[in-house]
Amino acid sequence: MKPGEAKYATKRNKKNPTFGPRAALAAKLLGAQLMPWQQQVLDVALELNPNDPGAWRYPVVVVTVPRQAGKSFLLRAVMVDRMMNYNNHEILMTAQTGKDARKRWKQIINGLGADKKREYFDVKKSQGSESLTYKARESYIAPFAPTPKSIHGDSLHLVTVDEAWAFDSESGVALETAINPTQLTVKDSQLWIVSTKGTSASAYLNDLIRRGRESVNDPNANMAFFEWSADEEEAAQDPYSDLTLAFHPAVGHTQTLDKIRSMAGSDLSAWRRSYLNLETAVESTIIDMQIWDSQAQDPDGLTPIPSPEHISLAFDIASDRSAASIAAAWKESDGNLYTRIIKTAPDVSWLPGSIRRLAQAGYAGIYCDPSGPTRTLFKDLEDAGIGVTALSTYEYATSCQMFLDRARSGEITHDANDLTRAALASVVPRALAGVTAFDARKSPEPIDSLRATAIALWACQQRAQEMQMF
Repeated sequence: MKPGEAKYATKRNKKNPTFGPRAALAAKLLGAQLMPWQQQVLDVALELNPNDPGAWRYPVVVVTVPRQAGKSFLLRAVMVDRMMNYNNHEILMTAQTGKDARKRWKQIINGLGADKKREYFDVKKSQGSESLTYKARESYIAPFAPTPKSIHGDSLHLVTVDEAWAFDSESGVALETAINPTQLTVKDSQLWIVSTKGTSASAYLNDLIRRGRESVNDPNANMAFFEWSADEEEAAQDPYSDLTLAFHPAVGHTQTLDKIRSMAGSDLSAWRRSYLNLETAVESTIIDMQIWDSQAQDPDGLTPIPSPEHISLAFDIASDRSAASIAAAWKESDGNLYTRIIKTAPDVSWLPGSIRRLAQAGYAGIYCDPSGPTRTLFKDLEDAGIGVTALSTYEYATSCQMFLDRARSGEITHDANDLTRAALASVVPRALAGVTAFDARKSPEPIDSLRATAIALWACQQRAQEMQMF
């Protein structure tokens, strides 16, 4: 790619007239000159529909760019253009929260100097009824919280959504479903969605990106799509290099390479998402993965597993039943905790037989969290007379917190299992029983191997404490 070039972009059809240059004038009213990438987006997104006079060629516009590129200013220019050039236009704007939406709305007021130009603008700032009206047109811009019940108005000409990465599939679809009916009867309506990339949990935005990439080569698409993001291979080699950062569309205009590099912190994952515009597993990992990796044993030199009576086993089933895992944990004479994945595999049909064979082999300490899909198997094993210990909710939560505490301090020696590492890098935490637990349902990837490991380690500690008492 050339410096500043979009990775994906709907092409301009020069046969269609466009109001892109007019929107550039709105940007000047707000106090800035549009950058080339912003003008490119506006020239395409504001094409008129040659087959439907008065309608836009693209009723939906999706733009994803890195931070510090000027995406929010782009939206402000679109909204001000619409407010000042059309009569009786209803324009609503939202962001990841209602507070963020109001903050961006105030930026429009400040950019126009509307508070000092009351002969031209009517500004209402009472929370819940905020609006900026251009008196000559009786068109207004108003913020709203990103919830369906916050949508007001039945003839919305323009709706903008900033930072859509914050919405999961359910909340994003619910919001869009609430917006659509308000625009159905409005010929010149548009929905603009602009965002930096999110995580694997940003299901709503991720689906839009997938559809958008497909749309750029579809001449009949009703979506205009634009994506500026770093090359994956270059970012993997050196995320901070000039070559990697050259894609950033604001470099050479409002940003420099050194300034972008200066924004890097200790969390590379978050920086890649924010400034390289590359999706990450999660916004930030729950522990420092470098510490976890440093405690891995060489696969060719694994510590021998002790006899069954010294081992605690635990099993878990993925929340979607796509896989299951059995983990072992024990304590060596050096006081260090050791863990190993005994087996992890797709499907769950293999698990009951494996548990029975382990019990018959003398592994008396077998544990599980009997919630979710694991509940049925636990009951079946219990009915079959196989001794499996069920953790309470409090005990499961404690096992997760204990795992995190030990892992963060480098006290867990493990077998470098790839699935466990992937689970640890993507797990979504939740507050449970006053501590931090692993949320299997909300985590974007199966975490059965991680949950089994945490439970096995907790059981190992419990058994060690019990032995000390006797």
